[in-house]
Amino acid sequence: MGKKRKVKKEVQVDHEKTMMRDLRRIGLWSLISVGVTVVIALIVESIR
Repeated sequence: MGKKRKVKKEVQVDHEKTMMRDLRRIGLWSLISVGVTVVIALIVESIR
């Protein structure tokens, strides 16, 4: 029983780590997309 509980805890920690990694990746992608959108908007405005 004790061993099983320990394994479960480790799996949960791993899951939290992957969750944080995914959140960071999503944050990076949203920042990049916003930056690209702003740059495109600025270019369009300057062309006008």
